Amino acid sequence: MKNYDWNTEEEWLAANGNVKARFNVAVNEIFDGKFKEGFSTLVELADEGHEISQLQVGSAYLLGHINETYYVKRDVKKAKKYLNKSAKQGNKYAKMNLKSMKEDLPISDYKSTRCYG
Repeated sequence: MKNYDWNTEEEWLAANGNVKARFNVAVNEIFDGKFKEGFSTLVELADEGHEISQLQVGSAYLLGHINETYYVKRDVKKAKKYLNKSAKQGNKYAKMNLKSMKEDLPISDYKSTRCYG
């Protein structure tokens, strides 16, 4: 786990293992331009089973970017892995993207999700 400065209550909660706080700190890092750190935390959370992180990471690998600013190497295999995990937990956006992948739609037709929080 990362070592936070605890500038905010959210960072303190994240440093103490609160999953929602860790997710929110990761999203804030991405929006603050600390893309690598934020995305790394999202991957950690996704690997730990956090549904929304799985969706975000899967969508990033599918689209080749997160928040249209930070680019990741497009990887359909990783996208399917994370989207399947999220879909198995009932996430409708992950299910929509997996369905679109099966239909072989152009990448511009995929849903870029903005469901943080």
